[in-house]
Amino acid sequence: MTRRHVPRALCWLPILPILLIGSTGCGKKDLLSSEATFEDSAPVKGSVSLGTQCADGSIQDPGPHTLRLWSCPGGPSPAEFSAPPPALIFSVDCTKKVMTVHSPDRSVDFIVELRPNLTFSAWAEGGALHFQDDGTGLGPCVAFSSLGLEGQAHCENRDRVVAEMKLNWWPMLGEKPPSAVGRMGRLCRFAEGCTLSARPRLRQCGA
Repeated sequence: MTRRHVPRALCWLPILPILLIGSTGCGKKDLLSSEATFEDSAPVKGSVSLGTQCADGSIQDPGPHTLRLWSCPGGPSPAEFSAPPPALIFSVDCTKKVMTVHSPDRSVDFIVELRPNLTFSAWAEGGALHFQDDGTGLGPCVAFSSLGLEGQAHCENRDRVVAEMKLNWWPMLGEKPPSAVGRMGRLCRFAEGCTLSARPRLRQCGA
């Protein structure tokens, strides 16, 4: 799979999230009314594993990070994964001012440019998310997600980095691989604004 390069100048606001529809363009629907929304959101049964990778290729074992579900009328309460979401490995190069993001199986794989002040914001395909139910009562389903991220890298040197970020997965906004539809089970029927959010603080190479 070819790694996708994601430009830094995308439609993103300092406070997440923005609803990204399709593969291009600005003017996306703003789903956030206040920062308190995240705190008032619903817990999710399950977690996402996030880790970091040094320039020498060594990977810090991904650790679990909690998720919250919000802007999801009619959704499950609580939401529960039937299989773990794709783990994500982050690697920041403070010299080249880029960050690579990939899952172990490379189903998620892209590069983000850092701004001169080492902030970043981007979106990409977020991979398949498997749920016990989508609120319909019809049982397990799969959603192909879109992933948005924004944050700040704090560089001690090229490799030793602390990355603070906000991650959003939109279960209904990713591209559905034709080969996966049907083979992976029933497609979820979440409202399009449903958002899974995490706010990790990742330490790279012993930072």
